[in-house]
Amino acid sequence: MVMFKFLTYYVIPLTIIACFYILMAKHLEASTRNMPGEAVTQVGRQQSTQIRARKKVAKMVLAFVVIFILCFLPYHTFMLWFNFYPYSREVYDDYWHAFRIVGFCLSFINSCVNPIALYCVSRAFRKHYNRYLFCCFLSSNQRSGLIARQRHASTCESSNTLVHFNSTFRRQDEETVTTNFHLDKT
Repeated sequence: MVMFKFLTYYVIPLTIIACFYILMAKHLEASTRNMPGEAVTQVGRQQSTQIRARKKVAKMVLAFVVIFILCFLPYHTFMLWFNFYPYSREVYDDYWHAFRIVGFCLSFINSCVNPIALYCVSRAFRKHYNRYLFCCFLSSNQRSGLIARQRHASTCESSNTLVHFNSTFRRQDEETVTTNFHLDKT
């Protein structure tokens, strides 16, 4: 049963995510080499920015594989050691007890580590996360200014697609806040 859990919960998922994430990282890395030559123009700077962004995403994706390995390896190492080492019950001491607890906690922490890692690595994710997390703490004047900046930023984007979304929510103090977004293809 322990070996089945090790294979089902660790080896097979690790193999799958490692294969797909490595393929994704290789594709992103290769796509940076396939971009046309860079000129010293605005287009060249944008391509250079895209290359850096793709390389950063490739590294971040590989980091998720490493995080998975680090979070689940101690738990499975302990379980394999405890169940397959013939003298494990005799040599079980405070070190192995602490190792068991750390492994158990890390296996549960893995479910929340990826968004934290993404927050630390991705400026865009951090910006949007902060915007939505701290929106409820802003005064109505600050919220209005934030909404105006969002509208201005969405109309000033260099892409050909503007994304707009309409949403209204009501806080407990009966103050209503509306943000406007909608999708236009130009």
